Amino acid sequence: MTGRHTAFLGHGLGSRLRKMIRFQWQRPVTGVEITGTSVKIARLEKIGTGWALSALGSAPVPPGALNLAYGKPNIPDTEPVKAAIRAAMAQVGGTIPRAGLSLPGEVVKVVVREFEALPKTGAEVGRMLRWWAEKTFRIPGPALSVSYHHIGKTQNGLIRLLITLGFREVIREYEDLLSALKIDAEVVRPASVNQFNFYSSAMPDSGTVAWLGFSEKAFSFLVAEAGQILFFSGVRTGPGDPAFIRDLDMTLQHYAESCPDRKIEALCMPYPDNYWHLAEELPRIITSEVILLDETRLITLPDPAGEDLPARHLAAYSAAMGAAISLAQ
Repeated sequence: MTGRHTAFLGHGLGSRLRKMIRFQWQRPVTGVEITGTSVKIARLEKIGTGWALSALGSAPVPPGALNLAYGKPNIPDTEPVKAAIRAAMAQVGGTIPRAGLSLPGEVVKVVVREFEALPKTGAEVGRMLRWWAEKTFRIPGPALSVSYHHIGKTQNGLIRLLITLGFREVIREYEDLLSALKIDAEVVRPASVNQFNFYSSAMPDSGTVAWLGFSEKAFSFLVAEAGQILFFSGVRTGPGDPAFIRDLDMTLQHYAESCPDRKIEALCMPYPDNYWHLAEELPRIITSEVILLDETRLITLPDPAGEDLPARHLAAYSAAMGAAISLAQ
């Protein structure tokens, strides 16, 4: 968020999203995701209007090397984390001069808020949001890094913003990790946004559509209609947690109360990998059609001869791939 580009969300769904993206880069793009347990790197190449997978790399982060937190230092010792990044880099081959960086969800807040009016300039909006965050969350405004996106208006004319908040010093810890390895983190986004960025082009273009994304210890739930985001919630409960279905059900109830006239017509989600129990449990709490998005239909895989890339679980790299794609937006 402290770099040159601090966009945090794709602009809508389906064709609406694709029309707003201008793919500029023909050279390979690389995304780096750092989580509490691993580093994942994805390198993609532009082919026509789509993307091809060039290489994947991953390495474990030693236990205790990262203390994921919103407002406290996260990296007590940088060397083990840098070693994990180097190990993942070695698997993709070559140097990484620039990358999209995917941050753990625990280190940022993503919220949707409504305002009667906004200042005229972006700088003034940023100052207003820092003041708002200081009053709302009791956080000193100068300590915050703020990014926002217009996501439409309510029926009564209120301006809706999706706001991402993070502590400057915490985010800088992650940027400095890459900088020490001569990697310029050009675009910095939360993992939930990068994951959505990867899958969004495969989602239906019409109707009221929900997105369920998840990592090991969290899930994100987003609802959009006609390219406009109606609702967003991030919950720190992973799909392996016994409380996952309960917390998702509560999130669905919150959405129903927030948008009572917008019934969800379809719910899109990645292939659940190790969480196939969700396919059985989701119909108990949601009556909408559930659409599983196949990563292999979103990206061209390399020739499997001599390669093990297709055998890997691509869903686990979705945030890294979304971070790579962010460089071309």
